[in-house]
Amino acid sequence: MEECITYWQNRLNKKNKLITLEFPGYSLAYEHTNSKSVISLITPVFNGESFLNDIFGCISKQTISEKVEWIIVDDGSTDHSLEKACALAEENNSRIGTIKIYSLDKNTGGGYALQFAVERTAAKYVAWMSVDDLYVSDDKLEADYEILSKNDVQLVFSNYIWQGSDLDHLAYKISMDEDIKNMITSKGNRASKLAFLLIYMPLNSSSAVYSKEALIKIGNFDTINISCDADTIYKAILSNYNIAFDDRICFYRLHVNQVSKNTWIMLIGTNVMQLRILSLLDELSIEDEFLYWINQFHIKFSSYYYNRLLLSYFLFKKYGDKLNNFPEEIISQCEGNYTTEDFKNMVIFARELRTTKSFSQFLLNLTPELV
Repeated sequence: MEECITYWQNRLNKKNKLITLEFPGYSLAYEHTNSKSVISLITPVFNGESFLNDIFGCISKQTISEKVEWIIVDDGSTDHSLEKACALAEENNSRIGTIKIYSLDKNTGGGYALQFAVERTAAKYVAWMSVDDLYVSDDKLEADYEILSKNDVQLVFSNYIWQGSDLDHLAYKISMDEDIKNMITSKGNRASKLAFLLIYMPLNSSSAVYSKEALIKIGNFDTINISCDADTIYKAILSNYNIAFDDRICFYRLHVNQVSKNTWIMLIGTNVMQLRILSLLDELSIEDEFLYWINQFHIKFSSYYYNRLLLSYFLFKKYGDKLNNFPEEIISQCEGNYTTEDFKNMVIFARELRTTKSFSQFLLNLTPELV
């Protein structure tokens, strides 16, 4: 546990220095431009060589592929990802409108690569997809472009997610629960949405398409977080962004390499990020409404608190007298794995992370007096 705390202390110090220096060294390894783009797609790659054939095949089949700007960021790969991506880009020159492939001098993490890519996009709308995921529906990007360009919507997700090792070996076919979808797409109601999504996140980030203007207003992707994708969704919720769902299918690949070798570091990082969001509830005057919905969701979903044990523990320690039927075993399990000093440090780190460039920009647009 002490190693995890030291890791996050060093990560915070390191990333704050990188933010001051903006981006590390990079080069533009490949570029072609055939037409004006209506939507930009960004894909970070770190040792993703084995997935590149599939994702290039997927994007080249999109019905508006000739109007897509695809920005690929090789994040210091140690395999042949960069060389293979450049070769495939050349092969797809006539199929995909614009492709730019950047190579970062060193590995900086997915959030950093995403932020780097967004700042170099040209279109009004920005999609992002992990190198190991796919769009099953060939008109996914066209459908989302239509939704965003014709409606007061800032963010679109896909309604159907298939999961498996590949498209021939599917483990799950998941569709969004209608009640959950109605809640997420309702106007306002940020306290209820946040209460649900902090503990249970059914949204697939690789299916997301943003209004670029809206994404920049919430600070873009944050480079400090291990779960920058979920963090960006929470910021969109708190900003009262309107969310829609398309009726399309995306594929989320399940494979051994997507699991962090240090699950403790991943767990601590994710919860520190969520605590940063929780620190805003009282300041935004939505604390009581948030707790009301926490209790309502626990009534409807009996295993609700168990989805995020550590976050649930923090909720209990701060709001115990306001939570209904909180499971006692969560308290004993968390206190058996963490010390009082560990909990204290996580809260301190969460407050410190409010000073990152991304989160400061989000707060400035959310409510200036919080900065």
